Amino acid sequence: MKKYRDLFFKEIKGVFEKCENHYAKAFSEILFPMIFADEETLEMAKECLKKNGDSHKLLKKHLQEEIDNLERTLKILKKYG
Repeated sequence: MKKYRDLFFKEIKGVFEKCENHYAKAFSEILFPMIFADEETLEMAKECLKKNGDSHKLLKKHLQEEIDNLERTLKILKKYG
């Protein structure tokens, strides 16, 4: 399953560059690898934002939101997990 996560971060920039905004947003909201709520996924998301955040405003916004979601989820898991 972690291959999927790697593929998501590899391909997400291309989806936002080549596809219509509504499609790209839906793609990223549905397929963001939130199932892997761990530090490694958080770091991958931050690295993706660092590399690609300036290339597309909607991609930047989505990645920032998902990073926030991951950080909140990790806090909860650390406290109650």
